[in-house]
Amino acid sequence: MKVINFFGKKTMKVRAKKYWRWSWIVTLPISIIYIYWAWNTLDRYYTFALRYNSGPMPVKLLILGKSELVHLKNKFRTSVTEKMLRNDTAKEGLRTINLFIPEPDLASLNSNLPYSGFKYVKGRLFSEGKLLKVKVKYRGDFVYHWGYYKKSLRIKTKKSRLFEGMHSFNLIAPKSTEQLRTFLSYRLASIMGLVTPRVEMVNVTINGKSQGLYTLVEQLNESTLRNNQLMPGDLYKGELMGKDYYTGSTGLVFDHPSLWAKAAVNNHYPPESRKPLEHFIKLLNLSNSPDEKKREDGVKKFSSFLNMDTWGRFNAFEILTHSVHYDPYHNWRLYYDPARSHFIPIVWDPYGWAPFWLPKEGQGMDLTVSSTRLHKALNNNGTFLRARHQAIRDFFKSGSDKIFLNEVGQVVKDIEPYIYNDPNLIAMTQNQGFFAGDPQEVMTAIRQLRENIKKVFTEVRKGYLSKNGNVSYFESKPNKVLSILITGRRPVYKLSINYLAPFQDTVSAKIRYWRNGQKKEVDISGAVSQNGTNIQVSTNLLPQSSNVTGNQPTYYELLLKGIPRGNKLIEVQADRGGNGFEQAQHIGEIKRRSFMTMNNVINPEPLPKPIIWSGVVEISSVQEVNSELIIKPGTTILLKPGASLILHKRLFAEGTPEKPIRFFPAGKSQEPWGAIVLKGRGANNSVLSYCNFKGGSGLKDDLFEYSAMFSVHDVLGVRVNNSIFSNSKSTDDMVHAVYSDIKFNESTFIQAYADALDLDMSSTTIENCRFTNSGNDAIDLMTSKAVLIDTIIENSGDKGVSVGEGAQLVAINNRLKGNLVGVQSKDSSIAVLYNVDLSENGRALDAYKKNWRYGGGGKIFLYKGHLSGNKEEIKADKKSLIKIYDSFNDRTVKAGNKRIAIDKTVDSEKPEKAKEGEFWRFPEEIATLEGFKKDIWIKADPSRRGYKNVTH
Repeated sequence: MKVINFFGKKTMKVRAKKYWRWSWIVTLPISIIYIYWAWNTLDRYYTFALRYNSGPMPVKLLILGKSELVHLKNKFRTSVTEKMLRNDTAKEGLRTINLFIPEPDLASLNSNLPYSGFKYVKGRLFSEGKLLKVKVKYRGDFVYHWGYYKKSLRIKTKKSRLFEGMHSFNLIAPKSTEQLRTFLSYRLASIMGLVTPRVEMVNVTINGKSQGLYTLVEQLNESTLRNNQLMPGDLYKGELMGKDYYTGSTGLVFDHPSLWAKAAVNNHYPPESRKPLEHFIKLLNLSNSPDEKKREDGVKKFSSFLNMDTWGRFNAFEILTHSVHYDPYHNWRLYYDPARSHFIPIVWDPYGWAPFWLPKEGQGMDLTVSSTRLHKALNNNGTFLRARHQAIRDFFKSGSDKIFLNEVGQVVKDIEPYIYNDPNLIAMTQNQGFFAGDPQEVMTAIRQLRENIKKVFTEVRKGYLSKNGNVSYFESKPNKVLSILITGRRPVYKLSINYLAPFQDTVSAKIRYWRNGQKKEVDISGAVSQNGTNIQVSTNLLPQSSNVTGNQPTYYELLLKGIPRGNKLIEVQADRGGNGFEQAQHIGEIKRRSFMTMNNVINPEPLPKPIIWSGVVEISSVQEVNSELIIKPGTTILLKPGASLILHKRLFAEGTPEKPIRFFPAGKSQEPWGAIVLKGRGANNSVLSYCNFKGGSGLKDDLFEYSAMFSVHDVLGVRVNNSIFSNSKSTDDMVHAVYSDIKFNESTFIQAYADALDLDMSSTTIENCRFTNSGNDAIDLMTSKAVLIDTIIENSGDKGVSVGEGAQLVAINNRLKGNLVGVQSKDSSIAVLYNVDLSENGRALDAYKKNWRYGGGGKIFLYKGHLSGNKEEIKADKKSLIKIYDSFNDRTVKAGNKRIAIDKTVDSEKPEKAKEGEFWRFPEEIATLEGFKKDIWIKADPSRRGYKNVTH
């Protein structure tokens, strides 16, 4: 038998030749992959490590090489699973943003990074079954935004075709292994009631190819303010890093106002005006002044120039995210509210729970954030510290921590399939920089992020709210002075003091403390309540804190007046924000301790002493009143040119028919006086009855603007009855309310220079009133809710009622006659008219789109109306809608298009009697007006067309 030798030299040579002939099948793909890998690695390294300064994160050749291999692996895997992902998540998954960019334009973006990426190219965005024309560019200062596989994008639409109400938005490539840090930070801020841009986790495709997971973030602009129920105003950007850095500057944004840009502008002032920011920086400098007198003055003014409740929440947010991303150089966005005259922070580019900021195992967590001069000033301000502690307390007491953690858990579940199918998944470490992410490692990091958040929350709750520390006291019997010593971080919200015998006299109180060895006394008598043998003092006693030494034992003295010497002190209890009172410890004499740096230690609360005016009162300048003002019937207030009165507390101006209260010019032919202003929540529940305002205008300064002779800013529960407003001069409005709630009853508005009544972001009920001869609009509504009942509006130079910019109007039993336009609705607003007469107007009803920031036009629903003698009846543009039901029209109106719907119940035969006797409304407007009280419809009469019995 012949044995074949398969391993002979001859056989091996034959086989080798054969394998060599076909080896290219294996080696060619490997070579191509190698060349592709090597080219991309070297090109990226040359571009971002050698040619361009990559910024704070390192770009290392070895890391890039490994990263390119992982990226190839991810792309291969996701090319197989992408279709499966689309099928599995079509119903419940994240939204997909579909972008289309011509390949030449895409190549142009990448042609010479980073510079080429910052020039807009044309593209399309799929939205609601249509392709919107957009412009696209890369965004971000540093290499991790555009130097790797996933690029951060800025999308800009046309003003005429917004994307879900946004003109500009960002698709941000996650810049951490956990993918969710930015998104979750924004979500926490929103839950805490801070102003944020719109944010959402989305999946992105370009030209049909998956790009992976992104964070959609609205670009801050005026629309952001409006969407957050804020008036258009200056929105400042403090950004001195990357492309925004000024060569030669200090790089510290709080050094000078000229270092800031604007993302939105108050168009009532020149675009280049920075007066509010200049004042902000000035007060900040004073608050950090080494001169104690200047510092005290600066802190006091700074406290009123900032909305401290919001700043307290913002700093609580920084602590809860354990973030120092709001640093001396960038990420600051400050909004100056022109109606409230104060600054608030806007959350932008938050970066929470970064591992390199979290404490290492065994280390305690820093429970304060103080990374800028602003932080330093605030952390030495008692008003701010009270607000911050209250914000943290409210966060945990309301269960917001649990709500947020539940949301985190749900988001983690939602994004998991997208992590495994992200071809451009990115990971990051502080030492290695950015590199292609492994899905399993990324998911592990995401789950760890949730655990880190829980740990931070636990530490903050423990540090701020746990029952550590106590309250001790010592009574100095001869003068009834209580020495109080507080330890721990929790403030004392209330003291309950029990004596042996009840009190015969009213007890008053002062708090005494020392700062830098100097004695300070503050009257808090208004915080004292007494009942039998018990006194309660409801003032906030802060523990002393320092950025260096932390919380220290804190010393106060409580001086009580009105307690007889023989009355024995039984016990003292303290409310420190827990469940009820804690027993204070009676100890021996307490050593006095002095505050070192804190200002505004105690909030003064003296007993309120109202100011009473009667007879004739003359005002010759701008006066501010910080006490309650009572104006007696028959009082006349004479105001000289420009003279104004700004009231920060309640006004009771209650005249009678026989003795009205008058606000008149001091001279017959003088220039107009300024404004009577109610400002701030201290003026809540003000009442004006039988008041007569005549000949005023408004008041404007670099830091505020009151556009009407009667201006109401940020005040709730104002009632105006039986009053007359007439002959305003020169300014936009005769009566103006913003951020307010105000009711008018049986009042008259005559001869307004422009608008008679202007309401911005307010709510109002106007009943039994009359508007005559307004120079412009009788009633102008912007983003407001209004109920108009039994009212006559006649001879307005423009609109009888203008309903604009997301406003809502319900008008029942009214008459509008002789106006240029009866009722106009625009910019996503809705007007519902029932039993309304529209007669002899230039145009009865008008609906259109005016402001591009609002996606839609106006809507008007007319029920049981009466239209007669109008020159032009109805007009609606292509973005708007008018529907008319069971109404009289003295001429035939053809609908003609979908924008105007005339129900078959409309006729020109029955001017008064309705065809249908039942109360009925269109379902779409019912859903829109759910926020209105149902009892307003009592006035509606479904049996009648037009108004009835309105004769005033």
